[in-house]
Amino acid sequence: FCGHEVVGIVMSSKSAKFHPGDAVMALPSSYFKAHAGSKQEWFREEVHGVLLQDFPVRGGFCQVYTSHELYAYKIKECVPKVLAAQGLGTVLRMARKLGSVLGKTVVVV
Repeated sequence: FCGHEVVGIVMSSKSAKFHPGDAVMALPSSYFKAHAGSKQEWFREEVHGVLLQDFPVRGGFCQVYTSHELYAYKIKECVPKVLAAQGLGTVLRMARKLGSVLGKTVVVV
């Protein structure tokens, strides 16, 4: 997969959610293309089918890589160099699934 959960700066975007200069944590196209292509139990054609469209596939260790808005999160800021962010990616995905836990009792193992 050549790197996943990578932090960087948006250079160009076709999405209304992201603009050049935005700091993001994103999965590169090499990662989600492989997973969407296998059409596992989580795959929903109406949501994930767009990931199978033809576009450049590059891994997260490339100088420039492609992603999709389904697999990108805006973050407050980014260090000047691209870095791996698997821990951040795990937390962001969990937060998106659970919703807010503010004011609730939680256990982190």
